[in-house]
Amino acid sequence: MKNSRDETEAVLDALRHHYAGQLTPWEMDFLESVTDQHDAGRALTEKQRAKLDQIFGRVSHGGHDGGSSA
Repeated sequence: MKNSRDETEAVLDALRHHYAGQLTPWEMDFLESVTDQHDAGRALTEKQRAKLDQIFGRVSHGGHDGGSSA
């Protein structure tokens, strides 16, 4: 298992450029914060990385919080 800086950058880029329209306002703020942290050369905490992975998993698999169920 590898949580490298390059892997984190790839997830951040994908969320910003491909999935931004699927993010909640809170997720957009979180993404901006961790992107700034990453760009400054500071590693994300385990909790930040877990949340980032959770967000990426949701949007990359087409899931939506609060979606309708019939």
